[in-house]
Amino acid sequence: MLPNRKILILIPLLFLLVLVSCVENATNSEDGYPTIEIISPLSGDTVQIGENEIEYEASDYTGGGGLDQFEVVFETENGDSVQIYEATDGSETSIYIVINDSSLIGTTLDYYVNVRNSDGNYATSDVQEGLYIDEAHTEPDAPDSLTLTKTSTGAVLLTWDDNSSNEEYFELWRKVSSSGTFVLYKTLDENTIAYKDQNLSESITYYYKVRAGNEYGESDYSNVVTTLGGSSFNLQAEALGASSIQLTWEDEETNIIGFYIQRTDPSSGDFEQIDIADASDREYTDASCEASTSYTYRISSFNSTSQSAWSNEATATTADTDIDGPSDLVATFNTSGRYVEVEWVDNSDDEDGSYIERRKGTSGSYSQIGTTEADVNVYEDYSASTGSVYYYRVRQISTEGYFTEYSNADSAYIPELAPFEPSDLEIYNVEGADTLFSLIWTDNSNDEEGFQVYKKTGSSGSYKLYNYYDAKDGTGDYGITVSIADTSTEYFFKVRAYNGILYSDFSNEVSTKGSVNTTDLSISLSSISSDAVTIQWEDIYDNELVYKVERQRVTSPADDDFEVIGSTGASSGTGKTKTYTDTDDITSNTEYIYRIRAYLDTQTYSDYSNELTVTTDSE
Repeated sequence: MLPNRKILILIPLLFLLVLVSCVENATNSEDGYPTIEIISPLSGDTVQIGENEIEYEASDYTGGGGLDQFEVVFETENGDSVQIYEATDGSETSIYIVINDSSLIGTTLDYYVNVRNSDGNYATSDVQEGLYIDEAHTEPDAPDSLTLTKTSTGAVLLTWDDNSSNEEYFELWRKVSSSGTFVLYKTLDENTIAYKDQNLSESITYYYKVRAGNEYGESDYSNVVTTLGGSSFNLQAEALGASSIQLTWEDEETNIIGFYIQRTDPSSGDFEQIDIADASDREYTDASCEASTSYTYRISSFNSTSQSAWSNEATATTADTDIDGPSDLVATFNTSGRYVEVEWVDNSDDEDGSYIERRKGTSGSYSQIGTTEADVNVYEDYSASTGSVYYYRVRQISTEGYFTEYSNADSAYIPELAPFEPSDLEIYNVEGADTLFSLIWTDNSNDEEGFQVYKKTGSSGSYKLYNYYDAKDGTGDYGITVSIADTSTEYFFKVRAYNGILYSDFSNEVSTKGSVNTTDLSISLSSISSDAVTIQWEDIYDNELVYKVERQRVTSPADDDFEVIGSTGASSGTGKTKTYTDTDDITSNTEYIYRIRAYLDTQTYSDYSNELTVTTDSE
């Protein structure tokens, strides 16, 4: 039986009819295989660029554990493609084929669907042939994430996400004041994702929304954004202990000299200018505050000829006392772990935890990326992008809920490294298909673009690239299916990961002669007494190095797990009966369980045999 791992089957169309004929006999049976029948679209139908629904009827065999995966395999004039869908609750009646290449309009495709059940067994639908590919006949998907950014006095930049591939234009709608009515303001070209609106009045509120359209209709509208026409800095104020308050703001203006910073006098409540920040600054620390005092701030940008409207007002109240902030922060890239280690000195016993912030490059704003509990002074950052420099800093929060001053900032460069090499490559013969083999390995890296599988013919042959396979999310088991031309020839495979032009080392090597298919590896009892048990089995491998025998004691004192108790050497050829006699601490009237597996010259283990339960004789 195949192991319970994700297996991606890529079947060349030249072998398709052979495979379908083999599988069709199983799809209507009750012997462990699912069934699937395509309802639509069928041969000769029309599909379109974009998403196309495939309706089907599929079910598992009676008493089975259910369906867990569908694979849509289709061929166009540009080659083969596979799209995989995980089954969720077993009630699905449709999946989708997505065609993104508009150059295929006017051509045809063939497709079929594989369905897998929880046992790892597959069924394959009939092949649907000659489906005509037409242009998309649906309205576009709606744009979203519409944002408004102040660029200068009386001007805003609108940006949004284009979620469709078939829009012919975008419509920008605007209304003036909350009681106004939205009207079509601008019609923009396809693929537009930004528009700058200028000459706005600072005394008027403007509202915007956007939608996409084509000859088949318009999409839903995006979210609505609004502006007062003046500066919208989103000013924030936060107390850092008893003597400092930190200001942060947002701004995308160009051609400015800096920012005026004003603070209220606690006694009079009047605003007074306390400093001028540079044009590139997006934060400012006011270190002239008194303990237990509230302050209100506002800022305004300026250039040589004008000054923007004042920002929103932000208020913060300082704490009663200060606590010492963290210091001596060091950021170091860990090559083996692929993360940045940030470590600092904790100078206080009164903090409740630390807050780690990060900035990419030498300019821009810091953002919080993580926290630690009290007295933990190390943080590991796994989310930094390669080829970039990041700056890190830390502050702590007191037991009274106030932040400390920041630590120093330190930088770390994240180099571009090859992915970790895949490991534990194994090969299994696909049941019922002599020329198909499953390759399964452990993906040890989460930053690879994909994998390269190499194949060579015969032990003296040279390895050549067999195919590329896209990476999946995360790490863990990864599987594909490969085909061979001649079952009498031995083929070897190995795998490596890649990211751009960076390649990992190769995995271990496996061969088709050492493929594992242990449905016939079965042990039985040969003889038994009060102090010895002899088991036997048929040798089904011609490339084993050793058979290892494992035992578990059931009767008290029971063993927690199986333990290797012995082994038998290799024999030439197959079909011979092998035996093993266990006399190691055997006691009378005791229940034991035995199992075996072979260690092959491909440096891999076979699957385990059946488990044989026996009870020794009484004395």
